[in-house]
Amino acid sequence: MNNLEFRAYHKSRNFLSEVLAIHFDTNQITLATSKNGAIQYLWDINDVEIMQYTGLKDINGTKIFAGDIIKCFTKGRQFIYTKEVKFPEFCCLIWDETNCEIIGNKHQNKELLNI
Repeated sequence: MNNLEFRAYHKSRNFLSEVLAIHFDTNQITLATSKNGAIQYLWDINDVEIMQYTGLKDINGTKIFAGDIIKCFTKGRQFIYTKEVKFPEFCCLIWDETNCEIIGNKHQNKELLNI
């Protein structure tokens, strides 16, 4: 069984971060605020939106999380999946014959949802 992975978007500070721990007893979340996770901060869980890793990677090897916006290529045709990637529906809908590339996320690239 694979471990669950999450990232979080801090709503008021406008950044994405790896989730290191979720503290359900205190309603807090520990986020990494540097690439290597060396700097960590504890935030109120209501200040962030948590997004689950789908278990899939794009053509560049980047992990696809719920909330990502992706561009897909299938059987020679290109299309942009302009809805929020939702787990697990996304995995079942388009992955079998498709190569995808992350082009943004619903928080920092809202304009891509209007394409």
